[in-house]
Amino acid sequence: MGLGAMIKKGKGNLLQKTALAAYKLAVVFAALIVTPAAGRAEPCPGPQAAAEHIPGLSVRLTSPNGGEVWKAGEKRTITWLVSEGADITGITILYSTDSGSTTELVKSLQENPASFTWNVPHLASTGCLVLIEVSDLKGNRARDQSDSTFTITKPDPRPDLVTSLESSAKVAFVKSVSITVTVKNTGTAPSPESLCVVTVRNAHAPRQLLRKFEKKIRELTAGDSFGFSSPLKLGIGLFEICATVDPKSKIPEQDEANNRSCITLAGK
Repeated sequence: MGLGAMIKKGKGNLLQKTALAAYKLAVVFAALIVTPAAGRAEPCPGPQAAAEHIPGLSVRLTSPNGGEVWKAGEKRTITWLVSEGADITGITILYSTDSGSTTELVKSLQENPASFTWNVPHLASTGCLVLIEVSDLKGNRARDQSDSTFTITKPDPRPDLVTSLESSAKVAFVKSVSITVTVKNTGTAPSPESLCVVTVRNAHAPRQLLRKFEKKIRELTAGDSFGFSSPLKLGIGLFEICATVDPKSKIPEQDEANNRSCITLAGK
């Protein structure tokens, strides 16, 4: 073989070796790109994985959200909204009376309601906040609080007598009926003994007083109630039956407008 042929052959072998080395390097580089890190075997995210993405957990407190005036001792509803589709595992409700510097627990819930009835604590503050925190199955947490402070007012230390009246007759045109009167003290102080007056009148002109009787009501502590029943015979026509507790307003109350309750029945 001549010298020129040998040179050409050497160049050919060199080019082949160079091309082979470049090919092997490309294969190794590609393997490094697509091979997961040690200990993991995760596929590259594709369009389907992106479509199944669930937004992060979020919660929004809707009430009380600021500016409300709630009375100590009354029942109020705390409400909130949780991001749709979240698998909630726990909800914690707290409140603050010093604009968030310190908090007290209201309730820890395991289920996922959208509201909670709160017995407003017996205190007074203009710097009240409610805070809520939720957690889900994935361990995510989210929280929110009142946008601004609300007020809890001092309890009014007076009784409040409320009268309710029910009838055993659920349909019209009856000859006799039994009525039940309930007097409840919804105030924050005890009520002394009082009097409940029951009257039966024509429900149409001239509205004569047909019957009247009285019942003594014992002393009622805050939240306590007293009930009694009485049979009544009715004639033909419409009749208005009313029960009024403390009719002469001898007891100073928080509200005098709820001392009276009336029903109308038709007799035959």
